Amino acid sequence: MDLLTLVFATGTALSLGAMALVGVRMWTRRVRGPNTQEIADLVTQQLRQEIRDALAGALEERESEFEELHERIDFAERLLAQRSGGDRQTTPPRA
Repeated sequence: MDLLTLVFATGTALSLGAMALVGVRMWTRRVRGPNTQEIADLVTQQLRQEIRDALAGALEERESEFEELHERIDFAERLLAQRSGGDRQTTPPRA
């Protein structure tokens, strides 16, 4: 996955979370009960935690992908170094 996908996924998660928070706030204003604010605070706290967890999971996935790509680059660099080192030994000098 590339950086654009990460940005899109993060933006989507944050947007959905923000819309949910706004929806909860609007819903609690309609209910008008004695514990409305407590309910809103609990739901808001739960949604924030879910958003944090989703973002943490996405970040861990990106870190894992980054490490894998780093290993692949290192491997490719080693192959290129071996190849160019081998080419130098087998190529006759120019006269």
